[in-house]
Amino acid sequence: MAVKLSLKTELDVPVEVDGIVPSVVGGKTLEEIQSLEVYHGNRVVKLGEIFNVSLEEGEENLLICEGDFSKVKWLGKGMDGGKILVRGNVGPHCGAFMKGGEITVEGHADDYLGAEMVEGVITVTGNAGSYTGAAYHGSMNGMKGGKILLEGNAGSYLGEKMKEGYIEVRGNAGDFVGYKMSGGKIVILGDSGITGAAMKGGEITVKGKCELPPSLKEEDGKYVGDILEGGKGVVITG
Repeated sequence: MAVKLSLKTELDVPVEVDGIVPSVVGGKTLEEIQSLEVYHGNRVVKLGEIFNVSLEEGEENLLICEGDFSKVKWLGKGMDGGKILVRGNVGPHCGAFMKGGEITVEGHADDYLGAEMVEGVITVTGNAGSYTGAAYHGSMNGMKGGKILLEGNAGSYLGEKMKEGYIEVRGNAGDFVGYKMSGGKIVILGDSGITGAAMKGGEITVKGKCELPPSLKEEDGKYVGDILEGGKGVVITG
């Protein structure tokens, strides 16, 4: 059975659903799912107090989130399998620390989408905020594997400190694409702002226009660096 969540009322205060993933809700009774705990502001409440919960015929280990989840944080954090389908927008930290499975967002995503993810696939049909696939403050590495596919635009610091994995943006991206990245691959089909700053490794392709820092060195039609970091990353433009 698939599990479906929808908000009972519009949220004034964000909800943190850390731990509400397919492997946790799958196989549980309706009452057990409703009794799972989440944070509503600084209060611990039952999932059933905030969300309508139902069981539907369909794929096992599928969690369906129906409606505007833009004030729902940490959806899919650390998930290790199964699928999450969001039929609407989603809040910050969606798919952070993800270890496997699939997340599809039929709308827009907020900041820190797929931050420090290890494996899995995240697809967003709209735009994403800043720090997609990036590292949290104080962490040495951002995205370590998996794929993030954005049909729309991305904000700033896309792939910051990225170590492995693949990010594709079919729209435009903001400033500091691949900042301090050491591996992995980023493809932007549109334009981007400052790209490749402090880059140590990996590859960035920008099909449209972009701004390159002077510390990238042109070699054979590619840009290599950041030479100030002793970097060997590659930026391909056009």
